[in-house]
Amino acid sequence: MKIVISLGGSVIIPDKVDLDYLNKFKKTILKLKKKHKIIIVTGGGSIARTYIDALKKDKKYENISGLGYKLNGVPVINNISKPFDFSQIGKYHFELMDISKWTEIKFGNHYMLYPAFHYYASKGCPMRCSFCVNSIDAFYNKRRVKKIKDIIDDIKYLLSNANIRCLSFSDEYFFGTPTWFSEFLDSLEKSGLNLKWGSTFHIKVILSHPELILRAKSLGLEFVQISPESGSDRMLNLLNKKITVDDTIKCFEFLVKNKIPAIGNFMTHLPTETEEERMATFELQQKLQKMYDDDNLSSYFMGPTPYRPYPGTQLYQQYILNKCKEPASLDEWEKFISPVGAYLIEEDYFWTKK
Repeated sequence: MKIVISLGGSVIIPDKVDLDYLNKFKKTILKLKKKHKIIIVTGGGSIARTYIDALKKDKKYENISGLGYKLNGVPVINNISKPFDFSQIGKYHFELMDISKWTEIKFGNHYMLYPAFHYYASKGCPMRCSFCVNSIDAFYNKRRVKKIKDIIDDIKYLLSNANIRCLSFSDEYFFGTPTWFSEFLDSLEKSGLNLKWGSTFHIKVILSHPELILRAKSLGLEFVQISPESGSDRMLNLLNKKITVDDTIKCFEFLVKNKIPAIGNFMTHLPTETEEERMATFELQQKLQKMYDDDNLSSYFMGPTPYRPYPGTQLYQQYILNKCKEPASLDEWEKFISPVGAYLIEEDYFWTKK
């Protein structure tokens, strides 16, 4: 017998994760599994009902978009036929959550004005860096964005009901296109909102459109988050960053000159990276930090953090796959991560040159 169970998200997490309930639920499912075929759909509203209807009609599992199941004991996850249209998401229903629990969470941005809120206006990134998870799936390397009106309405709600002083657009490619960004700035200016905000920007974007960055600053841009990643042009080319070390320096010179604080991300222990290239990254980070310190400006540099080999990315497929024992389960992946949050320990970075 086939049994389809819809387990709502509010049942799993009413206020917090109910481990006692989930353990009992697990035991019940394992008991039923001995005699029946069990299919569980959690959350998702209309999407969940779509899956349930398809399964009731005995539709072949392999034809159901995004479905995860086991075939001969092997986990299989079907590809998603198309991503959710982010422009149709409308306004976020912040009234359903206690916003105050989120506005004081600090993510290392020590110059942000609190209460602050981390907000997503879009999903996906088109840059296709060879190390990044967004490069794996065609849906994630395309930017999908909310309607500007909905973004402005969300900001109005947060300013009125959460008393935020700063908004961090946590999108991986908030700028989008010059046209979209200009329209966003037009709407922000027209709204008259007194908002301090910051976001991620690609170095090439800042260098190519300085006039838009300066206009954004006049409309409350408080900081930018950028990712120089490496002090080696060879490594930047390997990462498909589409920048040079000289681009990074020119970008930071522009930011310092115009008094715009920065968050910078750096990586080391990259595939084939030499000791000299690793030291060049440290030296570049120190140089950029000194530029800010000399001008008494705020900055925050993360790392350099060790490279994380994400399965499916270009770097992983080229330098990691088949060259080490790949974890076969989530539990093994957990053990594969060191206590400091990076994969493996330094002597195990076999993909770097010693």
